Amino acid sequence: MRIALVIPTLTIGGAEKVALNTAVTLANLGNETHVIVMSRRVDLKVPDNITLHTGLHSIKSISHAIKKIRPERCISYMERANLTAAIACRIAKVKHYATVHTAPAVGFRMRSLQNRLAIAFTYRLLRVLDTKVICVCNGVAADLKRMYGIKNLYVVPNFIDVEEIMTLAHQEKHSQYYDFTYVGRLSRVKGCHIFIKSLALVKQQLEANNIKVAIVGDGPERMFIEDLINESQLSGIVTMLGARKNPYPIINNSKYIVVPSYAEGFGMVVLESLALGKKVIYSHCDFGPREIINDNFRDLQHLGFADPSVDEDTAIQQLRSIIEQEIVSETVCEQHVLIEQVASKYNKEIICKRLLEILDK
Repeated sequence: MRIALVIPTLTIGGAEKVALNTAVTLANLGNETHVIVMSRRVDLKVPDNITLHTGLHSIKSISHAIKKIRPERCISYMERANLTAAIACRIAKVKHYATVHTAPAVGFRMRSLQNRLAIAFTYRLLRVLDTKVICVCNGVAADLKRMYGIKNLYVVPNFIDVEEIMTLAHQEKHSQYYDFTYVGRLSRVKGCHIFIKSLALVKQQLEANNIKVAIVGDGPERMFIEDLINESQLSGIVTMLGARKNPYPIINNSKYIVVPSYAEGFGMVVLESLALGKKVIYSHCDFGPREIINDNFRDLQHLGFADPSVDEDTAIQQLRSIIEQEIVSETVCEQHVLIEQVASKYNKEIICKRLLEILDK
């Protein structure tokens, strides 16, 4: 099958990595795969068996490219590409499949007014066009049906290559060991400030036990997070490591990964951490981390805390309690069991074959 994938950028973000990994796996399964990037920004390495098209930012240029490529199916990633590809594919008369990786009700609520209006228009258009929409979890599908009346919905979770992550985790030697690590974009919706405020409440215990904390990521809230760390007198405990193309050596050198998000459509960092046998402390936000843990890793359910989008103060207090408890009495779980579960439940070939079944319909 000839397949085109459309995405705004190919940077180190979660959806971008998912799109590229999907393209690579589809190509390895024998499909002719094209990736259309709306900007010219490509930070990820694209293998030779993928045909890359960049700088196609308009409906006209994308529809022209699609007509030239003549794919049997087109898949788009992220809201801007979903809107542009929906119209471009209609013009080019190609079957279009939109994907949604964000929890609509909570995640979209935290965007700007202009962004929210564009998103609402996009999903209402998808409903009118009766576009097939592929969601990363059941909660996202339920939100889209309830909020926008979309009915042509499918659920295909993200996947992971455990062997590749293991290789990347040992690619660089990282000597520093961390007890608690945050990995993600420093934006409001990711909730890093919730983590820092929780740490501030147990500062004495952290110091007494020589606890080390890492923040891996960058974004619009970086200065705010740095100020919060300094104001809380946590600079001797918390290290800001910035964004990393390969964060896996740091994850591998951490005891716990903390995911304090207000919303997560899926939460790739949860899966990536579990694939390295790491315990995940997570918020009960909509939807991904909760669904991943509840469905497949119930021994870690007690490491979940209140949804900060519902009550920030309760989330901070509950996260503080979990950190406190884990310092005193660490949760014991067998690393190989976590790794095997990820490898069997989120296998790339199995999930991409499921995607191909949907594309064949």
